[in-house]
Amino acid sequence: MGIKERRKSKNEVKSNSNENEEIQEEIQREKRRLKIFNNNSEDTYDKESENEYNEITIIYDLKKNGLENEDKIRLFGSKFYKRYRNNEIIIDNKKTKLIEYYQKSELYKNDQSNLRVKFIFNKDLTDLSYMFADCSGLYNISNLKNIITKNITSISNMFKNCISLITLPSLSYCNTENITNMSSLFRGCINLENVSEIFKWKTNNVINMSSIFYNCQKLKNLPDISRWDTSKVKTLSAMFYGCSSLEKLPDISCWNITNATNICFMNVNHYINFQIYLNGI
Repeated sequence: MGIKERRKSKNEVKSNSNENEEIQEEIQREKRRLKIFNNNSEDTYDKESENEYNEITIIYDLKKNGLENEDKIRLFGSKFYKRYRNNEIIIDNKKTKLIEYYQKSELYKNDQSNLRVKFIFNKDLTDLSYMFADCSGLYNISNLKNIITKNITSISNMFKNCISLITLPSLSYCNTENITNMSSLFRGCINLENVSEIFKWKTNNVINMSSIFYNCQKLKNLPDISRWDTSKVKTLSAMFYGCSSLEKLPDISCWNITNATNICFMNVNHYINFQIYLNGI
């Protein structure tokens, strides 16, 4: 065999080797797409699958508001759990199907005050209503923008009666452009103090804004929600009912409520009807 033939043979072997490596890499990528998380670790999230799946980290306080005497704590609202029970969470470094309650006596043997849960979800998720309803231990959520995306159409009652919730981070990064129902979003969050970034939310498709801040007793100020587009809203009833610490409201007289049928606002320590003039007139 001549020198040229030997070189050609070596090049063919090298080419075949490269092709085999590419095939093996593609096989491995496909395997990773099918298995997002390794059962033995919570830190093996496959970045190549970000187009299909995402996650948020939820923090629960196990000892505030009388929870230290409870043997279990609610992780997700009942209605949300029934809809999405086939989704997965990581708790105590173990992956499992969505659970409605966390049995402290079974899972927490040591004296820790916080519980971290990773919720893994398909990005086709569209309805977040009642997600954390009655989760009295819910304390914080990281990467909230990962779940409130352009696919979401409802956040109704999402944080209803979350009595341990004081603030929520990065609200401004949430994509709310397709949400139609925001009713009772923070209803009963009696210790909520700060929602400063919600003024950036796009509300051009929202139809129901009733009772959003209902009974938020420690909420003293609201951001400039006069920027909200209310042109499609049909009901704003009881939006500020029971907000006993609320000192003042932004000037919302500019709201367009031509489609609203109920504009009764209950505000501060007494019942008043908030008169809003159409288009600022």
